[in-house]
Amino acid sequence: MKVHFIQPLEFNRSPLCTNPYFDPIINLLEKTYGAKASWYIWLVKGDRSGYAKANVRFYYLICFFRNALSKFFCKKCKILNQISVDHIIGIISRPFCKEWRNADIIITQAGVFADVLPYISKSVRIIDLQHGIIYSTHSGYFQKNGRLVAQYQSYINREFWVYGQGYADCFFKHPDNVKDLKGRVKVIGDVIRAGENRAEQVAKKLIVIASQMTTDFSNETLIALKKIYEEAFMQARAYGTVVFRHHPRFNACIDLGDWKERFSWVVTDDARTWHELFVESICVMTISSTTAFDAAAYGVPTILLDGSTVGWANMMVNEYGYPFAEMTVGQYCKMDGIQQSSVMGKVREWYERFYSPFTEENCLRLLRGK
Repeated sequence: MKVHFIQPLEFNRSPLCTNPYFDPIINLLEKTYGAKASWYIWLVKGDRSGYAKANVRFYYLICFFRNALSKFFCKKCKILNQISVDHIIGIISRPFCKEWRNADIIITQAGVFADVLPYISKSVRIIDLQHGIIYSTHSGYFQKNGRLVAQYQSYINREFWVYGQGYADCFFKHPDNVKDLKGRVKVIGDVIRAGENRAEQVAKKLIVIASQMTTDFSNETLIALKKIYEEAFMQARAYGTVVFRHHPRFNACIDLGDWKERFSWVVTDDARTWHELFVESICVMTISSTTAFDAAAYGVPTILLDGSTVGWANMMVNEYGYPFAEMTVGQYCKMDGIQQSSVMGKVREWYERFYSPFTEENCLRLLRGK
């Protein structure tokens, strides 16, 4: 089996400078086929890689064509759009891409060369492997009304491998997508957490508030968000140690200096990993952060805060059907052990609908096209 992985640089995220989304699949190929495993990872020329040199290839020629033709047709002459240029690149690159044309399967992420690859080969299976959150209006896959983007309607050799059935369902919320995607959306399981152990048990004492304040928002919105979190501090104070966690892109976008005196009992903790926080968490509080998924992996429920003052519809409820939309921190913390265990169990069930376990048997079945 000849498997080619194509990725942009930003996915070399593991401590070993490898792609953690691809690694479970690569490990399975080597385990199953041993020395006969035929796989290659394609990178931009000059990118660092922790993979063995024998398995590394570079796609610099397509990058050269793309830069030159895009500059001429899209920017200078302004007679073609990028999709049309990519089709041309696929056609003229075909003679130079024998390895891709002879592959059994090509696995990509983030739409890399999405409009090039079908014109290099119309028969090779091309896989888009999920790498983040998918929702029914995600611009990488869908139009604003949820209809699959036009090019993916016609690229019939392109498949979408997702973490769980919940994400697969996002592809079919628009009824017209059903006929275009028959047999093309498949569940591989949660590759990024393959083999991860979340069984650690410690005393639960933290209520973690996951902030969504970033430089993306206006000062008016940030002030409103700040007030929402302040109200959450007061709601949570009686039930545990309140921990505030900044968004990775917070970048001091709003002054929180007054909190030190007003909320001296709130702990700001951006140093520990989410794993370290979750194993000690009673619950998480947030407006609509996808941290709810991460918490649910540990059976930790999320209390959803009201974001109506900033005009936010709650994606976790509207898109993903979070089962405890109306539950408050007080209601949950006042439950007895049996009731809390029931909530935790339902939260895990909800999580596993979107992040089903990665299994070698299922992955091999998908690789073999079964």
